[in-house]
Amino acid sequence: MSTEPSINDNHDERPEPTESAVPTVIVCGENAETREVAAILSASVDLECVVFEGVSTLRHQLVEHGGEVIVLAADRADEGLAQDLKRLRPHLSIVAVSSDTTIEEVTRAMRTGVVDFIAGDFEPSDVQARIFRAAERTIELRSRDLRNRRLGEIARRIEEVTDGTAVDAIPDVPEVLESDDSTLVDRVSMQSEFRTLLRQELDVEDLLRTALEYILAKTGPTNAAVFLAGGDGRFGLGAYVNYEYSRRLVEPLLQRLCDEVSPRLIDESELLRFEDASEFISDCDLDAEVHVDQDLVAVPCHHEGECLAVVYFFRRSEAGFSDETADLLNDLRQILAEQIATLIRIHNRMEADWPEDPADVDEDADWDDLAA
Repeated sequence: MSTEPSINDNHDERPEPTESAVPTVIVCGENAETREVAAILSASVDLECVVFEGVSTLRHQLVEHGGEVIVLAADRADEGLAQDLKRLRPHLSIVAVSSDTTIEEVTRAMRTGVVDFIAGDFEPSDVQARIFRAAERTIELRSRDLRNRRLGEIARRIEEVTDGTAVDAIPDVPEVLESDDSTLVDRVSMQSEFRTLLRQELDVEDLLRTALEYILAKTGPTNAAVFLAGGDGRFGLGAYVNYEYSRRLVEPLLQRLCDEVSPRLIDESELLRFEDASEFISDCDLDAEVHVDQDLVAVPCHHEGECLAVVYFFRRSEAGFSDETADLLNDLRQILAEQIATLIRIHNRMEADWPEDPADVDEDADWDDLAA
């Protein structure tokens, strides 16, 4: 399942509209809840709200005028309708609303492609803020798609140059390609792929497992631990990847990272490499089986100014982390934080609990087969 819409050639004859001064929200006002949300949105000066009674009229509006967000009653957010709407406008954000729902209903709706689920009492400020975030998502996806198309076209034209023509001799090359960063297209593609994978996961353990598997496929085999923020300044172990050392062997190290280090990194915006990793690990009094000569990197993951997780990667110094690995982790950490924030919003509105025990990938996970 992918919530990241795909682009196909059928859209070439019906391009996405240019952005207006304010985003347009289309509300399918078929019941009391959607009409209440429509009234709230109509009062906002930051959004243009258009209300229609039926799905058929909804489709017509999208074909003729477009829009950034569709608001539907939760029981109308089925997979068939979502696919129809995405075919008309591939970057569209769908939001479901309901005054009373369950975790099963939310999960079903999210799996059909809904980007947010507004349940319970409709607080005007909260509704407007969440709809506006959904609109910003659509605008971001449109901009990114347009940029990717332009970069793809430029890359194709560059490949066609076989007579030594300089890059700046090709007309209409944007400034980004005037730099030495020839991997920009690959980085954009990687971020899109990672975001698509994570949006499929609505369970925190599955999310962390998927994220770590993807990252380690890029970084090569390494031990890794994810500590989730508890909201009270404390952290808890959410997942651990056992490449060289079982969790039992490095438990004292993990405890120090959890209790002492992670709380100190909540305001740290940059990736951190432990210059004194060997001394730090020696102080943990680990089993002699654990080599103290380790390269240790901390990756704080922030969303909207809040540190939601800190990820640590460590392996022997002779196979330490390169500058390219740092760029990779920097590109992906915000995407991970965004999906953690999405799960927090869902779990805060339901009766589901944050996992009591961390996910643990054992040493039989065959990380040795990953490229270094």
